[in-house]
Parts: sequence; C-alpha cells; structure tokens
Amino acid sequence: MQIYDLTTPEPERVDSTAAIRALKKNGAAIALGNFDGVHAGHTAIITTAVAHAIDHGLIPAVFSFEPHPSFFFGSPAPQITPLADKLAIMETLGVKYAILGDFAALRDFTPERFVEDILIDTLGCTASFCGFNYTFGKEGKGNARTLTTLMEAHNRTAAVLPRIDIDGIPVSSTILRQYIEIGDMETTARLLGRHYFLNSHVRSGKRLGRTIGVPTINQYFEGSAVVPAKGVYACRCRIDGKAYIAVTNIGSRPTVNADTEDITCESHLIGYSGDLYNRSVKVRFYKRLRGEIRFDSLASLKAQIKRDEQAAIAYFDSIR
Repeated sequence: MQIYDLTTPEPERVDSTAAIRALKKNGAAIALGNFDGVHAGHTAIITTAVAHAIDHGLIPAVFSFEPHPSFFFGSPAPQITPLADKLAIMETLGVKYAILGDFAALRDFTPERFVEDILIDTLGCTASFCGFNYTFGKEGKGNARTLTTLMEAHNRTAAVLPRIDIDGIPVSSTILRQYIEIGDMETTARLLGRHYFLNSHVRSGKRLGRTIGVPTINQYFEGSAVVPAKGVYACRCRIDGKAYIAVTNIGSRPTVNADTEDITCESHLIGYSGDLYNRSVKVRFYKRLRGEIRFDSLASLKAQIKRDEQAAIAYFDSIR
C-alpha cells in the first residue's frame, strides 16, 4: 500500500506506518474509486468526503488503485490523467492522504474482508463515500449498497452519490475517453470541470520549426494514455506565470515525418521566445481547429500555421 501526503509542497510518498497510525488515531473520511480523470462526478465524491471530514474532525482521504484494475485483466483502459497530475488535482480539492492499494494483493478479498480489514481496521475509516456504480471485492461482487450495509453494521456511515449528467450526458471516465478520442475538447471540458491537459517534459526534436520561423515544443503521451484525435488545437500554456495561446498539432507530422506513425504533441506558443527543453509544460486543450494535413512543402506548412494562429486567436477572443 502506497500513501501520499498531498498537503506537502509536492505530493510526497510517506511512511505508510506513520500515516496509518494518524488515520486510525483521528479517524478518516475516505472517498473510494478509481478516479481516472478526476472528472465532475469524481470531484463531487471527493469534495463531499472532504466537507464531512472538516465538519467531523476527520482526516480527508482517497482510496484508489495504481495501476488501474483493468491492467490486470488484459484490457487496460487508456489513462486520462497520469498519477502525478491526479494527485495534484486531489490536493486542490482538500485531500490529505491518497492511499493507493495493491490490486494484486487485494483482488481476492471478499467485500466483507475489504471493509473490515482495510477500510476500518487498517485505515480507521469512519465514513466512506462512493459513486452510485462503485464495485469492490472479489470479482466486483460488492457494490454501493453492499458498502453501505457493511459500514452501518460497524456503526460507521456511508454516502453514495448519484450519477451526474451535464447537458444530458452522463459523466463517466468511459464517455470522457470517447470525447477525447474524437477531439471534442469543449464537451470534454464540461464533463471534466476543467480543460483537458497534457503535462510533460519538453523533448528535443528536429528543430525544423525554427527554420521556418515557428519554433515549437515537442511532448509525448505516456504509453497508456488516451490520445486526442489527430489534428490542430487551440490551446493555452502558462510559462513562468504568463499565459500564452498555443497552436498544437497532435499527430505524426506527415509533412516532415512521412515514414512514421509515432504520435507527438507539438505546440507553437504565440509570442513566446525561450528555451523550454527538459522543462515540464502543461498544455491545456480548448478546441480542435482542424484535422491533420500533409503539405507539399515547408512553405505551405508555414502558411497554414499562420492561419491556424489567427484561428486560435479568434477563438480565444470569442470566449472572453
């Protein structure tokens, strides 16, 4: 079991024994779930747990698994939010401890054993919080109703939050992945409650952008990450406290990489000049402007990038 203290300047993995001692001594309000994406539905569960913790003098915590349980069944779900970003988001919601269980070690626990041995005896859970479709225990036989029954049998409380719909769309990680994969970043933002982003280190590229007057930064998605549809997006980046509009291409850059299908995230930050290599940059996606195109020449590519710049600027002007 890994436990992270999210109240430190950077989410920090801490000694589990000491953290568990604190949880048992003070009692904990624990939000339960996989929380991939930490979308609007997840946020509701977590903030409800945090509010209860504040009202009752408990430690606000989250219990999840890393990696995602689907990893163990041969069909891992594409990841919306890497662990580091997930922890950072949870910290902003007021979570003290993020507890990451070892699914391989716990997968054969019955629902009763999970609640008694893990939630209550180990983590000092006084109140649990989950979504309407939460499942747990061996073969997923436990559900939200089971959790409520078991917690109440031990004189603990449980809260089950209902499904959240936004603009008639059920909020779920599965549906979110679908909108990301088709490049609908506006709907994605509504379901997430924030803009989808890629937060990764800038890597060295061929530097061809500099030769045509449009320098870019190159980033890559993790192997397990959900990847937005190929194309050009209106994005924003914040560098050293200043916001920049970015024109971001996701794809294989067919004009200069005709023989590869490797997917990159390549962003041109309008008005920025400087070296960002090896720095971590967060690119927030707002709108897909067009699909990916292969051009006959670098001159044609440059002309299109300039048009994309104007389209991105016009988009952000329209949503002020």
